[in-house]
Amino acid sequence: MRRLSLVEWLGDGERLALLGDAGCGKSTLLRVIALDLLYRHAHFPEVGSRWGQHFPVYIPFARWSSHVARDGNPICIKEIVRRSLEQLLTSSIVDLLDRAIDDQRVLLLIDGLDEWSSEQAARVTLSALVVTVEAHDVPVIVPGRPRGLSRIGALPAGWKRGTIAPLAAVQQASITGGWFGRYASSAVDDADVSETKLRTSRFMAELARDANLGTLATVPLLLIGLVTLALRGQILPRVDSSVSQLAGNGIYFLSLKGTSMVRYVELSTDHQFFMRCANERYREIVVDQVATSGALLQVHGKVCLAFELKRF
Repeated sequence: MRRLSLVEWLGDGERLALLGDAGCGKSTLLRVIALDLLYRHAHFPEVGSRWGQHFPVYIPFARWSSHVARDGNPICIKEIVRRSLEQLLTSSIVDLLDRAIDDQRVLLLIDGLDEWSSEQAARVTLSALVVTVEAHDVPVIVPGRPRGLSRIGALPAGWKRGTIAPLAAVQQASITGGWFGRYASSAVDDADVSETKLRTSRFMAELARDANLGTLATVPLLLIGLVTLALRGQILPRVDSSVSQLAGNGIYFLSLKGTSMVRYVELSTDHQFFMRCANERYREIVVDQVATSGALLQVHGKVCLAFELKRF
């Protein structure tokens, strides 16, 4: 296995499966590609030169499979596109999209192959996706988490697969510096640039002192959460090793005023569960999947940083 740039990996495939754990940027990548194709090709000019004449069609797999579960029958790509866009576009434009699919002038961006509520509906939807891509010979990019995807079936052997690599230290520093620079004083001068570099160096040094914290920082979503704490003047929390090992599997809270994680659990309950726990004043904070990724919450007088990492 070797590490490639994204542009290099995208360069020689028409059916691309992008694998990665929660928070690594799979959905963000699809949105950036779609917007870049629709605008000036500023971020990925190589992708623009290849697919610049294609119309990006973004469809969440969860939405598609939920329609299949509700109807009890397979739904083709044209139908789910029509259902998704008919309230936003005129029927004539939707008809143009139909013809674009027939003419092989679309780039399908099917987000979240691991996100579904009915396993049987997800299997049917995945089969419909594969049939559509093979029959119409259209390019497609499909991201998902490996374990979630493996439960509903395998993609054809000819589809190119890649795994998003953890952020290297230089990438972490680049992202961190961008955030610190963005929130520097509006009148940018040499002093502000130096202050941004100093804050970035201090932040990276703090990550280097804690191996578990450094492990979390290899995930873009978690790194940005930690940067947010630094921007708010908060001390970075100390993280139990079990959190970094399980970071892709559940939901956890980090206490900003303590020295360790409050509690880590994996639950699948109704959306009121967290509020009931808070109202009943549990000694330990227990959360479910209503937590918003990167949200700052205050529970029982403790300010906490919540990350939503869906379990399989």
